[in-house]
Amino acid sequence: MRCRWLDDFDVLMELIKSCQVQELLRLPDLNDEDKKTLRIFERTFKCYIITDPEGVKMRQELNHLEAKLAENRRAMKLGYTDPITGEFVAASTVQLRSKMRTSESEEIRKSCFEAMRSIGPFVAPEFVEICKLRNKLARSLGFDCYYDMKVTAAEGFGKRTLFPILEKLVERSKNIRDKALSTLAKEKGELALKPWNMGYFMSGDLSALQDPYFPFETAVNVWARSFAALGIEYSGATMTLDLCDRPGKYSNGFCHWPQPAWISQTRGWIPSQANFTSLATPGQIGSGRTALVTLMHEGGHAAHFANVKQPSPLFSQERAPTSIPYAENQSMFLDSLVQDAAWLGRYARSNTGEVIPWELIEKEIRSLHAYKVFALTSMLVVPIFERRLYEMPDDKLTAASMIQLADEVELEVQGVLSGRPLLSVPHPLTDESAAYYHGYVLADMAVHQTRQHFLKKYGRIVDNPQVGEDLKTVYWEPGNSRMFLDLVQEMTGKPLSGDAWIDMLEEDVENVVRREKVAYEEAIKSGPKYGPKDSVDLNMRVVLVHGDEVIADSEKLEEFLEDKPSNTPMSSETDDHSADMIVDSEQPLARPLGPKSSSTNYAAISSNFDVPNYNIPQSKQAHDTKKFPTQTPVSQKLNYGVFAWSSHSAGYHPRHVLVNKPTDQSSRSQLFVKTITFGKYHKVHVCNLKEFKVYGGLTLNNMTELLHSGLRNDSEPETFSLKHKVNDVVFPCQYIKIAPNLAWGPNFNFSIWYIELWGSGQPEYVDKVYRNFVTYRENEVVRLCLKHFRQRNYLDAFECLQNRTQLELEDPLLTSLHQSLVITGDFEASEKIIETAYSRNLFVEYVRDTCYKPEWRFIPNESHSEKPCMRGGHQMCIDSEEGNIYLFGGWDGQKDLSDFWSFNVISKQWTCISMDTRRNGGPGPRSCHKICIDPSTKSIFTMGRYVDPDNRPNVNLDGDFWRYDITGDRWIKISSSTALDGGPQLIFDHQMIIDSQTQTLYVFGGRTITPDTATFVFSGLYRYRIRTNEWTLLRSDTVQPTSAIQLKSRIGHSMLFNPITRELYIFAGQRNKDYLSDFYIYEIDTDIVHEVSRDYSKQGGPDAGFTQRATIDPEIGEFYVLSGLQKERNTTHESVKNSFWCYSIKRGKWTRVYHNENTGAEYWAKMKDKEPCPRFAHQLVYDHVRKCQYLFGGNPGDSTNLNLRLDDLWELRLIRPSAEAILRRAKFRIRRQQFREMCLTDSTGARALEFLQTKVHAVIDHSDEVESKQFRNLTQFLFKWSRPFAGSALEFENFGNVSNQDSPSAGATDEETANIFQTRSEVYELLLDYFPTSMREPKGNLVDMVDATPF
Repeated sequence: MRCRWLDDFDVLMELIKSCQVQELLRLPDLNDEDKKTLRIFERTFKCYIITDPEGVKMRQELNHLEAKLAENRRAMKLGYTDPITGEFVAASTVQLRSKMRTSESEEIRKSCFEAMRSIGPFVAPEFVEICKLRNKLARSLGFDCYYDMKVTAAEGFGKRTLFPILEKLVERSKNIRDKALSTLAKEKGELALKPWNMGYFMSGDLSALQDPYFPFETAVNVWARSFAALGIEYSGATMTLDLCDRPGKYSNGFCHWPQPAWISQTRGWIPSQANFTSLATPGQIGSGRTALVTLMHEGGHAAHFANVKQPSPLFSQERAPTSIPYAENQSMFLDSLVQDAAWLGRYARSNTGEVIPWELIEKEIRSLHAYKVFALTSMLVVPIFERRLYEMPDDKLTAASMIQLADEVELEVQGVLSGRPLLSVPHPLTDESAAYYHGYVLADMAVHQTRQHFLKKYGRIVDNPQVGEDLKTVYWEPGNSRMFLDLVQEMTGKPLSGDAWIDMLEEDVENVVRREKVAYEEAIKSGPKYGPKDSVDLNMRVVLVHGDEVIADSEKLEEFLEDKPSNTPMSSETDDHSADMIVDSEQPLARPLGPKSSSTNYAAISSNFDVPNYNIPQSKQAHDTKKFPTQTPVSQKLNYGVFAWSSHSAGYHPRHVLVNKPTDQSSRSQLFVKTITFGKYHKVHVCNLKEFKVYGGLTLNNMTELLHSGLRNDSEPETFSLKHKVNDVVFPCQYIKIAPNLAWGPNFNFSIWYIELWGSGQPEYVDKVYRNFVTYRENEVVRLCLKHFRQRNYLDAFECLQNRTQLELEDPLLTSLHQSLVITGDFEASEKIIETAYSRNLFVEYVRDTCYKPEWRFIPNESHSEKPCMRGGHQMCIDSEEGNIYLFGGWDGQKDLSDFWSFNVISKQWTCISMDTRRNGGPGPRSCHKICIDPSTKSIFTMGRYVDPDNRPNVNLDGDFWRYDITGDRWIKISSSTALDGGPQLIFDHQMIIDSQTQTLYVFGGRTITPDTATFVFSGLYRYRIRTNEWTLLRSDTVQPTSAIQLKSRIGHSMLFNPITRELYIFAGQRNKDYLSDFYIYEIDTDIVHEVSRDYSKQGGPDAGFTQRATIDPEIGEFYVLSGLQKERNTTHESVKNSFWCYSIKRGKWTRVYHNENTGAEYWAKMKDKEPCPRFAHQLVYDHVRKCQYLFGGNPGDSTNLNLRLDDLWELRLIRPSAEAILRRAKFRIRRQQFREMCLTDSTGARALEFLQTKVHAVIDHSDEVESKQFRNLTQFLFKWSRPFAGSALEFENFGNVSNQDSPSAGATDEETANIFQTRSEVYELLLDYFPTSMREPKGNLVDMVDATPF
């Protein structure tokens, strides 16, 4: 029997306080387990207990210094400078390093590196003092230095044993390292050895190509299936996963255990609780792989410590005396699988199930094998640096010498400076992870030795449950009860050495390729043990979080997640919904919130308000077994009831809309109702809603407009997205109200046939939405009150409310500005605050929101060399990096063309690539086709063409598909008939874009060319996988998903691709005889369509258009539209007029940049060199590097010469004010106010005049007519701003000095004082416009909430 008090920690700790562990070990009747438990206490105490009072003080001081450094480091503003805009872009160290690996711009990469380098000088002054104190503490305890103390405590041996092992690895790897550096320089050029370039040249392009096969949203699912196939389980553990990066987050993935696993004699098995984190940035290249590798790594830690089967939690805790390499060996072994072809062939798959191609794996092997030595040197450099740092004498250790030492060690061990500077590595800064990195080196030695052992013993590792069993029994169950070196020898049969690692680094790359290809082919053949749709048993509970926010909990999602595939709506049997009405939630969708809300049910209406697309684990049973489902919850059909309605006709009760009966006329109601779907009668009906509004809210008397739209008068059901956020806060609804405005038939009643609502009704999520929304409303009310009190100068009330609520009205910087400008009148301090805002790039948002000023420039053919002839219906694309525009085909007014040109935007020269591409093995003449370019592969794709109806009987109507290899100057025919390959038929006036990252083309719309000229057939939305030559129909024009927004095809429309959000923007065009002004977003990764607008011409956008041209700048978040044929509002008249529009993707707002109503030939003859004449069937491309548009050709719509086409080339630049200009304007506003106040107090006006002529004059743009006039008008205050009011003097206690020299207190009246406060407040409000919305006070005013309605 064991001593039962060993399980009672309170009793045990009391015994330990009263006597030494050695005394307890001498107690009688202790068995081996008791002694082992007491000895782990003894080992642990030796690592942490300091008996010397001076040592205790030093340890406490170190804790304080380390915490202060950590806080300062977290608050450090990191980021890089965009070389195009000059703007500062905030970024964490993880994002900076990712940018260095993936950005095509060397300027950005270098800027990111400089940001990483800035960490060293930032932390060094404080870190130096910490190092000195650490050494002082270690030496007081009898150790040579701090490193010696740490390694002895963790490993049981000192630095004199450790560093000969590490130095041997440095020596053995040096030749391999030098060869790798030489190879990199030879293959990529000497610039590749720059620290900001190495990662990019070794992996940047490969990361982009591999990225689709490591989707971020499937990372949890893949990790779970891979571990389950290895036979790994977690013994009932609870794991909390925090996967996404965010500002201030610790810059390394890690795992820790608030509850270690152990076996209690009295309570039995105590499962572990683990928290682990990764630093993935969804949407960024490599984020999916980052999340997955971290899951494999930290999940390996968690599996290890969850399976330690020992009689005390001290055997399974993560810190000393647990050996660092022992802990890291387990995690590094498991994350190493992700680079194996045997694993990749089973688990590296895209969202659509496509397996990673062997070519990508082979390319990775060939491109990276020679450089794997850099992984070794990047680990070795940290412990070598730390050892020398702690061996440096105190009088030599300074911030400068520390930085110099870091550079010297990097050059010695790595051969070059590192892209991750030593002082940016977070481990050395905190006691917990300082003198720790050697553990990674020893662990990696053990990983390679263990892998070599398993491959020799079993032949394979991936999906081999024998491997998991061996890991559990040999490595994991003993915990730290046995020494790491002993465990490695027991597992592998050999002492730990670096031989296996060096063997791997020295292996010939051809041998690696052959071996891995065999493993890949076997993986493809056998597949993973568990597929994406299989549930797996890991015996665990998982909680997904993002910071403090709980996203999902497997124990709370069982019923919701059970067997619910993520791409299938989780609807019940068709339920009834209703009419002319207000809809109320029917099912209990939220927990009671208190006595007044116990019977209140709320439904979150947002179709987007769901668990993020992780594959969330669930609990199938209340006890042991934990399952991983393969899909995630999505928007579901919501139950509701009809609460109220307006009058209705007999026989047409509002509740009829609860049932979908399209052939029954009684299934409708004259009415007063998320996404929301309207069913219709089975044919056109005069009572259909041509215009309606949808409102929603928590109460009937406070409802928000969610939608203003209308139904088409047909039989097709229509689905609409509803507004579901206010200021990015999701709001819940209990009531939905439909208000009809107009029926299709004049003087007819309104009818609603069927209503279906979709959203989220999960109680835990809706409850959270409700609480967040209530908190948001309460906070905004308080902030509005604070704003009102401050505006009215009720400062006592302001301070009282702010102190009571602890809410900030605005960013502290703005509060300082208000204090300086409005309260104290310190104009100099106000200007300094504005300068601080400028230095922090706070004016960027305002600059991006200001209107553009267009600058057209005609580009003449000055060399009089060959250039393209007049044409319309041609196609252009641009390679911005090379500065080349490509032009192919078109219609010259009489015939189709097949010439192919390039234009260099730098030299301004045209080059004829081919006068007839047929002669070069390419496509024949064509117009109304499409081309697009892939800059990464230097390829141009083209498909489609128009065939005149008269010629169709004599022409091949198969849809050919071509690729032009720019580098090789050759045409490649991909297909003679895309329809036979599963793609569209021969089409024209369609749109085609390329997703270069995934090597995918998207083709949408266009008319199909058929022999039957009377047939109007529109083509749908297709996807083409370039690598696999595979077509997929995503949306047919005639058959589309039910209860989803319908994406109707059209011709002459625009389609743009946003690679950042991975969305297609589709708008305008023509369908049948209708010109369209609708706007849709297609989410590529979710296959979801959102309707942004049914008619954006009613929302401040362009008129309905056809053949307009559009371009996009994803970095700025805008797209641009140059008009074509337009149908004027409320008329059937077509016109060709010049207008240029900008659409802000973030704000969802249209802005007209340029417009010219002139249509006369005489006018445009005069303007021929100043701006382009109106046209359609033209082409426009956007140079994202130089930030300008290029326009060529088109049809001017000349009714007197129908064959006339254009051959002019124009450049358009859009100009916005710079941040410097905003700084100057802000200073002008401040100095203008200062001048006005000086006029109030300067009896002679001389000093005020001098201030006007010098200080104010200096901040005026005299070329700006408006500013110049404002400046001149200021002179009136020298004569007109006198004191019109008499009365006693005011002490100006609230205002202080107007400036450092001037005070208006002498003789200023109460009314003048109030006037000064008001004008200063007005200036402050004007200055607020320059700051980001997130920093500012609320936009509304309290007084606006009170209307004129009598109480």
